[in-house]
Amino acid sequence: VKDDPSHVLLKVEADFAANSLSQSMPFIRAYLLAAIALYVAFGYLDAVVGGDALETMWLVRYGIVVPVMLGVFSMTFKPAFARFVQPALAVAMAACGLGIAAMCAIMPPPYHSAYYAGLIMVTVYSGTLLGMRFVYSAAVTLGLLLVYQVVSLWLNPVSVTDYILNNYFLMMATGVGVFSSYVVETH
Repeated sequence: VKDDPSHVLLKVEADFAANSLSQSMPFIRAYLLAAIALYVAFGYLDAVVGGDALETMWLVRYGIVVPVMLGVFSMTFKPAFARFVQPALAVAMAACGLGIAAMCAIMPPPYHSAYYAGLIMVTVYSGTLLGMRFVYSAAVTLGLLLVYQVVSLWLNPVSVTDYILNNYFLMMATGVGVFSSYVVETH
């Protein structure tokens, strides 16, 4: 069985994956910390435009999303993290995007129609920086695109013009992010 070519290929693939993750871990940690720092820093923007929704926005940002991201970051130091690195990164990025979508859903006009732009940043992170596998990146970004449709059409509707503009840019970013993830993975 040891001389079976499929066994050899599986061993080579496993060794490559372990080595690749080991080399990538400092970058994954750095990108997670940068994402956390950016997410925290954008709380200032909440204060500028959040109005009566500020307290709830900060609950979402600092009480839910940042702790999820810090939890994923802390898990990177556990040896078992290698077994679930991709789902964990997907959870971190989904939390970021869902947090932005939640803030879009509770913000007062006119700013609720502009906060969607944060989803573009999540798409960039998911598709390029974190090294998420294509399937996970695509699931997160396409899922967030769908969530935005619910928010912008039913939960806190935006004008028709804003809906068209926002979706144009968000769909383009999603397409580029998903394509980038595919190219990185196949390379």
